[in-house]
Parts: sequence; structure tokens; C-alpha cells
Amino acid sequence: MITLFGIGGLGKTRLATEAARQIAKQNPGMFLDGIYFISFVGVAAAESADSIALHLMQTIGLPLGGREAPADQAIAALSQREMLLIFDNLEHLVSHCSSFITRLLREAPAVKLIATSRERLNLIEET
Repeated sequence: MITLFGIGGLGKTRLATEAARQIAKQNPGMFLDGIYFISFVGVAAAESADSIALHLMQTIGLPLGGREAPADQAIAALSQREMLLIFDNLEHLVSHCSSFITRLLREAPAVKLIATSRERLNLIEET
């Protein structure tokens, strides 16, 4: 996981999308299940990990259903996938998304993340 952080308007989103484009260009077939941009603008700060997981799965077009919590379903669905996810604008969700991101990275080892935020997420997995 790479986090690009800094003040608003610095170009974090543009840098993240350009990095993903360059990765895809230089390593065709590296992310067999795709590269996805997930914007968290408009996701309420009071949202839970389940709401964040639901937003993620809706954005990448994977259905959720069943009795398990959305966060559990999302991690199970992504655990065997090879993809790059760009999580944009996480600063207002740090307290709600950190455990979900940590779990996602541990249980879905072929999923890589580029995150943008106005502040560090302070996760062990973060570079």
C-alpha cells in the first residue's frame, strides 16, 4: 500500500492515476482482475467499515448478498483477485477504514492499494 498525502489541490489524485497508468503500461497483465478508481468523496465520515466495503464493491461492480457482513463479503470476494485499487480521499474515513484496509491487505495478498489522503493513515502496511 502506498499513501500519497498532502494538502488539498496538491495533485495526489492525478499522481495516483498516472502511477496506475504507468504500472499498467509497463507491466501488461500484472493486474488480471483490473485497476479500479474508488472515490470516497461524499461517503459520510460516520460510515462503518461495512458501508465502506459496500461502496467499494458497488464501484468495482461486484455484487454483495447473503447474511455475512458486507466487509466480510468484500474481503472474501477480493481474496483471490489480482487487482490494483486506488482509494481516493480517505482523510475523513481514517478511523473507519483502517481496520478494513489492514484486513483487506492481509487476506487478499494480490490486491495492491494506492491511497490518497490529506493525512497519513498510520497503518503498518502504509508506505
